[in-house]
Amino acid sequence: ARSGISFEKARAAMRLLSDIPIGARSAAELLEEGFPPQALESETAAARGELPKDATLMPIIQLEDDRLDESVAAVRHSGAAGCGFFRWRREHIALLPDLG
Repeated sequence: ARSGISFEKARAAMRLLSDIPIGARSAAELLEEGFPPQALESETAAARGELPKDATLMPIIQLEDDRLDESVAAVRHSGAAGCGFFRWRREHIALLPDLG
């Protein structure tokens, strides 16, 4: 939002850069819903395809995911050996410096 780029342009750029399927219709909706497990599956499969076969792939995914079981299954299905987790809280965004 701070960049001044419309959500539609940002979503189109994400599609070009990463093929992440973003179904949200607004930035607020994306913040609320997050990325669907299908997006994690798609990105994990893309990463797996770029790495040597013997490389270990362990994506880091959001621990506070309402669909955590689906998200873990999605990355495992796409060739990840496992996954790590992070925890994000909206109220902590205010602690970050203005990168803007």
